Amino acid sequence: MLLTEVQYQYLKAIQSYSQESNRLPTIQTLADMFEVSKTSVNQHLKALIKKGYVHESNKLHGISYRKDIDINTVEIRKGNWKRK
Repeated sequence: MLLTEVQYQYLKAIQSYSQESNRLPTIQTLADMFEVSKTSVNQHLKALIKKGYVHESNKLHGISYRKDIDINTVEIRKGNWKRK
């Protein structure tokens, strides 16, 4: 499935953080990284969950991501679009 540019940036941040620190970022960590509210982070994570790139988890951080996805091959939706 196509990702928006912002969704792609979140996925990339989750993967990078996980690889660098050997743990997943918290919602607060992502909010701090993108300088947005935790509500905004949750909205983007829900979209990534719906598209199958991220999974909800019972672990401390609440999410996990698919490690079999090559971030360089993810398709990104280009241009402006309106929600129906």
